[in-house]
Amino acid sequence: ATCIWSTGLCLNEVAGGCVANEVSYVEGVCANPAEVRKQTCSATCTRGAPEPCTSQLPDLLAASQTRGGTVSGLYSLTGTRTIPRLNAGACPATSSTIAVSYHYARVVNSGADSINVTVTQLAPPVGVKPNTYISAYVGRTTAPADATERQNCTDSVRDAPESLTFNIPAGQSAIVLSTAAAASSTGKLKLEVTTNFVGPEPPPAVDTDVVLDPVMGQTVTAPVVFLATQTLERVLTGTCPRTITTSKPAYRYLRLSNPTAVDRTANVWLATGLDTVIGVYPGPTPPISTDRGACLGEINDFCPAASGITTANSCLTGVTVPAAGSVIVYASGYSLTSGTTTFSATTTN
Repeated sequence: ATCIWSTGLCLNEVAGGCVANEVSYVEGVCANPAEVRKQTCSATCTRGAPEPCTSQLPDLLAASQTRGGTVSGLYSLTGTRTIPRLNAGACPATSSTIAVSYHYARVVNSGADSINVTVTQLAPPVGVKPNTYISAYVGRTTAPADATERQNCTDSVRDAPESLTFNIPAGQSAIVLSTAAAASSTGKLKLEVTTNFVGPEPPPAVDTDVVLDPVMGQTVTAPVVFLATQTLERVLTGTCPRTITTSKPAYRYLRLSNPTAVDRTANVWLATGLDTVIGVYPGPTPPISTDRGACLGEINDFCPAASGITTANSCLTGVTVPAAGSVIVYASGYSLTSGTTTFSATTTN
């Protein structure tokens, strides 16, 4: 009555309850210390009876067969059982001396076409997720048997961001390994699998179309708005072709078109103010994931003084835009996930 919020009692709690569909494993109660008893939380938030003692198999997640579809599971990392943690970086990986808790999941593609999925470790609805690492093994149905098999992962081991994107062939599966980052750390996590596309990978969309001015010395500009909802593994800087990093900043693709009947060259850049990366690919469509290393010239995260462009954070000079054709400009943050800058292109012939 005095317009001040008052906190009431919690409602609908289940005594000794759990989060619906959460999977956990009871350790240390079996005659064989390597075995566990699986326990699943019911839809009414009550713990089911522990299953008989057995070896812990990867928990199943059937990937959606619909583009954009998502499935998830709530799991606990092991308690007393540990394995050597893999070091973050490219696969095959190296093992650290740190023994950590872990969990294996098996992501299954039951469809007639290959699928591309992103698997992400998220915080559980109740409790705190520990810092974790993630790795995957495409084509496997069982967990790696030993340290050597664990090192032979697919793509990379990641600790930030805690997600991986990969293809699963039709009728096959991938094993996903989640581990704690630190010794003696355990807890729960939500494993979410999003299907990005089914079948052949479609090219990404162009975010902005820019038409090169046919007059030498003229400049055209376009705003570039980086969004936290549009991120992608950054391409490593240097001479093309390049490799892909594990960093996942915000990015945009711009199409720079040349409407004239002759090839044109241009200097292209992203304005000062944000730490950015710029690169160029053949047009008219952005590269699919397997072609992202096949850039033209170089990927640059600075602008040399010799360029004469004093308003640029990153730039490329002498970019050829074919007659009646186009190139794709890759604009990315170096590590940022949001912000606004300006793209510019000056005709130089």
